[in-house]
Amino acid sequence: MRKLTGKLETLRALKSVLSVWRVLAVNRYRAYRSLAQREAPYFHRLRETLEHLFALHKDYRNELLRVRQERSIDLLILSTDKGYVGDFDKRLVSFLKERLESAPWERVKLFLLGERILPLLGGLRVELKAQAFARDIDWESVNRLTNLLVHRFKTGLSDALYLLYHQPLSGTAKGGKLPTGKRYEKVEETPFFYPSHTKRQVGFIEAAERGDYAPRLIRLLPAEMEGKYSPSLILNFEGNPDKIVDYLLSFYINFSVRHLCMEHFSAVNFARFRTISRILKNIESREMQIQRQINKLRQERINRELLSFANALLAYEDKTFRDLIEDSFLLKVDERLPEECVSRILERFSELEITEVVRSRIIGGFILKSHNRVLDASVKAFLERLIASL
Repeated sequence: MRKLTGKLETLRALKSVLSVWRVLAVNRYRAYRSLAQREAPYFHRLRETLEHLFALHKDYRNELLRVRQERSIDLLILSTDKGYVGDFDKRLVSFLKERLESAPWERVKLFLLGERILPLLGGLRVELKAQAFARDIDWESVNRLTNLLVHRFKTGLSDALYLLYHQPLSGTAKGGKLPTGKRYEKVEETPFFYPSHTKRQVGFIEAAERGDYAPRLIRLLPAEMEGKYSPSLILNFEGNPDKIVDYLLSFYINFSVRHLCMEHFSAVNFARFRTISRILKNIESREMQIQRQINKLRQERINRELLSFANALLAYEDKTFRDLIEDSFLLKVDERLPEECVSRILERFSELEITEVVRSRIIGGFILKSHNRVLDASVKAFLERLIASL
């Protein structure tokens, strides 16, 4: 039982730690979703501004926009540095290998943010890696590697820059209320980061419980800009327009990577939440099994103690009866008691060895005496006991 109790205490300690980690996964998702929602208007306005400027300056040329024949590719893979994520990295590797087999690229150089995926890559060579998705996102590592890859593209060392990450998925709820207040039986959910007036915003806990994710490969460079003119947008820049657009374009690419990292980190926390939830469920099941075993052993111990006590009591009663039979007794009866009554008494105690019958002045009844015990069944003894009890 001591071993089982130790196992139970270990499981309960592990359960308490994992419960805290599960709450932290939800809180991190909550924090980064709030951050992404606050930054989203600026991100969209930045893209709108760039589209507007490209529409005004159609002759503008920038290395970050120049489309080339994709022979040499830089591929940035977002992984994780934390455990308890299930098949999170296996999905990425499976998707990556399928894409590499079907893509017409001649050379692909891999760069990692998050090193947990590294053992799963097998023979694939990694040019540079950095830890970025541990307790929080390491923005310094993200920006440093992003700037390096942008520089490689600008200088012609790569023909395109792709990013592989896990995108959080949204679905359709069985029922819910839109921001307008109307309720529907089935409501399409908005993506986890960006609120909508026509779709249902997923709650934090619900998103963690139901949230799924899937690998997605997107092209970061060359940047895709359509040059869409916005009549309502009024811009007033001072200085060289080309330098301003060049700066805004670099800023936009870093901003894009930033938001993709926040989406990916949400998928990491979804994976941790779901994996830890499954582990906690298994721990609770194992805890119940061990508790039942402990209860069974405890009941068996109680049964053994009760049986031992019962056996001791039976043995004592048996010994008492044997002692009673083995002793020789003197029978004292009232001198006025008829002989017929004396005979009945002797017949009743025929199992006892009554060696002598003596008539004495006792008030009714009889007395059995041996060398170590007395059985007083006289009326006098009965009256004394009655008076003592009053």
